[in-house]
Amino acid sequence: MFEGDAIIEAAQHWERVIAHAKAEQLKAFAQLAELRRLPNGQLSDYTADELAVALSISGVAAGHRLDLALDLTERLPATLAALERGEIDLLRARAIVEGTRALSVEHAAQVEARVLDKATDQTAPQLRQAVKRAVLRIDPDGAQTRHQRERQDRRVVLSPAEDGIAELWAYLPAHHAAAVYANPARPRPTSHHHGR
Repeated sequence: MFEGDAIIEAAQHWERVIAHAKAEQLKAFAQLAELRRLPNGQLSDYTADELAVALSISGVAAGHRLDLALDLTERLPATLAALERGEIDLLRARAIVEGTRALSVEHAAQVEARVLDKATDQTAPQLRQAVKRAVLRIDPDGAQTRHQRERQDRRVVLSPAEDGIAELWAYLPAHHAAAVYANPARPRPTSHHHGR
């Protein structure tokens, strides 16, 4: 064994442990969502707030985690199982979820079956591309409908934080998001350089 191999193996082990823990946490989120469903089947608006308080995260972040948990448990159980086994990480699970969100449950399952086997050996960006290709194969006629639905789903959320700071989250068409990001009036992150 070469020097450092044991350290790399340990890092791989902990990556699998982290993925497993994330899967278990998402399953807990989904269980809470089921407990908080209203008689009409809708999820209580307070569920994300409960999680936000419990985990000391923003309501927006809690809502995203809750959505991810429900997508994995209700639409993509094989992806959740792969995450639980540590075969993929949360970024790759999210790539499958986000790439199939506009599909029917049946089409999402077909895309999942097509991409999941190779997901272990792909980076998240590579997997996103594989999901896009699979979506076009599985549902070639739905591209326009998906685009319209995604445009309807666009939203911007502003959440106050502490010390005069706020979180801004946006789900926008790519060209709009790029324009907002490129706006020169936007404050840029500052880097701190120590003088010599």
